[in-house]
Amino acid sequence: MSAGTAYTKRYGGGFINLPTTTTPIDSAFLNAVEAALREIYAVPPSADGQVMQWDNASTRIGPALLLNKNVDPAAAIAYSKLALGTSIVNADIAGAAAIAYSKLSLANQVVNADIAAGAAIAASKLAAYPTDVTKALKGDGTWAKVPTVTYALTSNAPASPGDGDIWIAVDSLTLATYQWMFRWNNGSSNTDKWEFVGGPPQRTFLSTSENVASAAYVDLATVVSLTNARAGVYDIYHGADSTTDGGTGTDSIWGAIKLGAAATADAESWINAGKAAAPATMSRTLYGYALAASTVLKQQYKSSNATARAISKRWIALTPVRVS
Repeated sequence: MSAGTAYTKRYGGGFINLPTTTTPIDSAFLNAVEAALREIYAVPPSADGQVMQWDNASTRIGPALLLNKNVDPAAAIAYSKLALGTSIVNADIAGAAAIAYSKLSLANQVVNADIAAGAAIAASKLAAYPTDVTKALKGDGTWAKVPTVTYALTSNAPASPGDGDIWIAVDSLTLATYQWMFRWNNGSSNTDKWEFVGGPPQRTFLSTSENVASAAYVDLATVVSLTNARAGVYDIYHGADSTTDGGTGTDSIWGAIKLGAAATADAESWINAGKAAAPATMSRTLYGYALAASTVLKQQYKSSNATARAISKRWIALTPVRVS
């Protein structure tokens, strides 16, 4: 029999049932067999892994590789059956894939290498620069300059300071008797913008007892004084132990600070108007005095009736409020 052979069909509707003793082989059956055989295209696979598939173009079944189109979208393919090695690599992921952060291998944090050089990262998302000592993150998410801290002599302030810079002023770089911390306040309305933050006073002390026998302010044999290194506004403190006439009440002892070349005045003095012969401890605080650089501050004394009276344990202390 040849392809396309026509057979007289036993039944008008064509082949319906397999041959039986009551329905023998006839043209209807043979035509059906021929049609079934024509669907098998006996061509062997040309590549390893090919399987037999229906080809609409040739109306035949032939060998071909299993392609993506052959897999139903709903097919539940086991991950182990996919050629992905042990993990999905970058090339397996679409550029627009919305991958959850928890699925990324970032060791629980983003490091510098993970961020593009041109990334517009909001400052509020960054921790303070751990390697940039010139800036720090403020509470409002903006960056501010980290104060520069300078350790220098009181007579040698940092040049061109920036707002918030810190200066530790000392009288000696090797054996300081005081250390003053100043902060530069660029927004201050004062010309003296180095504002005092803290530190002990500059001070001098003499315990030697010496007499004053003058009705006008004079130096004693040993002068107690100190010199400020820098122009600015200062608080001045001074005091001493002194004796009076011992009961008559006719004598008072005065101790005042002489500021540079200015005349010594009662306004800067302490006074002992007591009647006891035993020494009394007297002191005075002078707030907010503007001093030029290198102003000599010394304590002078007078006795109201010019009678010799003992002065001992004399001291002067100086603390800045702000300096230039």
